[in-house]
Amino acid sequence: NLYYDDRNTLLKVLSTEALTFPTLSVFNVNITNHQQIVNNDTSLTVLHLDEWMLGRPRLNTEEVRALVEAMKVNTSLTSLTLYSDRIDAEGAKALGDVLLDNTTLSTLRLMGSVCGDEGICYIAEALLVSKSVRELDLSSNSITAEGARTIADVFKINTTLESVALCCNQLKAEGARLVVESLRENTCLTELNLGDNRIECDGGEAVAEMLKINQSLTRLHLNQNNISNRGAGAIAEALKVNNSLIWLDLTMNDIGECFVGADGVCAMAEALKTNSSLTTLLLEDNDFSKKGLVAMEELLTVNRTLLQLETGYMLEGIENQLIENKW
Repeated sequence: NLYYDDRNTLLKVLSTEALTFPTLSVFNVNITNHQQIVNNDTSLTVLHLDEWMLGRPRLNTEEVRALVEAMKVNTSLTSLTLYSDRIDAEGAKALGDVLLDNTTLSTLRLMGSVCGDEGICYIAEALLVSKSVRELDLSSNSITAEGARTIADVFKINTTLESVALCCNQLKAEGARLVVESLRENTCLTELNLGDNRIECDGGEAVAEMLKINQSLTRLHLNQNNISNRGAGAIAEALKVNNSLIWLDLTMNDIGECFVGADGVCAMAEALKTNSSLTTLLLEDNDFSKKGLVAMEELLTVNRTLLQLETGYMLEGIENQLIENKW
């Protein structure tokens, strides 16, 4: 990655014909330079416009459209990342139109850039046809159940997508249900991030029903969703029959003895005695009673598959058993 905070330096370097840039991360550079790069640099495969480094100003709607227009003639770009840029509905439609014909872009990350369901629907509709995008990140885009419905349609038809991030949106239980129900028919997606969507216990139960059927998903992020003991208990039951999931994040979910319902920590420990696929379970920032911690220690005397168990507690018995499992 090449990082620049001075546009003149960037232009000078880019004008050197001998240099090529297979990966370029650009900060504080005017969009006309981005457009020129995408149009003319046939060696460019990755364009990463991130606001986290050096305070890159966000692209406005006209600049986004100019970048999208440049993509129409580019045949080398395989990865595009836009973070907190302004893609309005018209810009999202233009990007969707590009995706319909593009055959090279395999990674598309639009975090906090497409605000709302209308723009997301344009992107999703293009993915009903597109066969190139394998990794999609639509985090922090205020997606509700309405947008989730279109994304669910994609999962039913698209056979290319392997990893999708929908974290930090507003799916809630209904949106989560629409998304995960569509995965009963999907055999391609291997990673799904639904973190921080307030799906609560109803959403957790919908996820559990999906896990009983889906055998292709290997990584599932459900952190910060308040699924509670009821949701965790349902997922625990699903793990008794699911043999594909290897990585599960249940961090910060109101699971444990002090919350309503049977202790989800104990339910998870009991379920994993018969599960032989899960290698990583993240349970930090939940409520571990002494009973729950003992249950987890007992689990590891039976389960030899689990290699990483994060409880937020330093327990010698758990740590020693995990080391033994790794060996």
